[in-house]
Amino acid sequence: MTIEEMKRIKQEKGYSVADISDLTGLPVSTVTKIFSGQTASPRRATVAALEKLFSQQGGRGHMNIRGSYDLKKALPEASMLGEAAISYGVPLKKQGDYTINDLEMLDEYPWVELIDGVIYDRSSPTVTHQRIAMELYAQSMGFIKQKGGKCEAFANPVDVRVSREDNRNCLIPDFFIVCDDSIVEEEGIMGGPDFVAEIVSPSSEYKDTVVKLKKYREMGVREYWIIDRKRRSVFIYLKDDPIGRIHPLCGKLGVAIYNGELEIDLDRIAAIMDRFS
Repeated sequence: MTIEEMKRIKQEKGYSVADISDLTGLPVSTVTKIFSGQTASPRRATVAALEKLFSQQGGRGHMNIRGSYDLKKALPEASMLGEAAISYGVPLKKQGDYTINDLEMLDEYPWVELIDGVIYDRSSPTVTHQRIAMELYAQSMGFIKQKGGKCEAFANPVDVRVSREDNRNCLIPDFFIVCDDSIVEEEGIMGGPDFVAEIVSPSSEYKDTVVKLKKYREMGVREYWIIDRKRRSVFIYLKDDPIGRIHPLCGKLGVAIYNGELEIDLDRIAAIMDRFS
């Protein structure tokens, strides 16, 4: 099957780049370049992954009620690692079997994450994304220094692992606060932070709202914010809170681990978003 045939099926069925990335394991950036024509001669392994998807489905796909792929029905083996590992010498394994040792062999590290043995592409942050992370850092560190607290704030890229012994997880939060200095090591954070904030992008929505939410809860993160640029909202999840709550991206929002004394000025974050909108 040629790339042109794949493009035709993609257009006819309305498949998004994110759908194709999820099903093949290829980075969103790689899929985008191929279907936009920026990459004229993709690597053989990349073409094989795309061809397997489109050929197996016969151009039909399996769409769920939201208009996106049902991964299990569409392609049970879709958990293959994509171009990143194939291209840079990491042995091809089944997703779920990768380790931190595999991750560190990638030329794209640290712009990939490992969650329960699954490698996820993590594109370099945009200017707006990084400005939001640094705004969170500036506001939080100002408060921490003023109060003379023992906590410390971090902005990406800093590795966060379940523990020193765990070899199947390496997350890179956009912003986080650690109050237990014993888990801070030179290689990264060896345990769950107290507070984490992720800034959602179109390609990271499922990972941030489902995969990372589950993992952060397992790690004992006390408070998790999901800053959603598209919905102009902040989703707040507290430890052992199965529902969470939503707050509009305006005004001030208190950080629960500080009993609300640390207030994040969301209007300043909204202004950063509006600069390039």
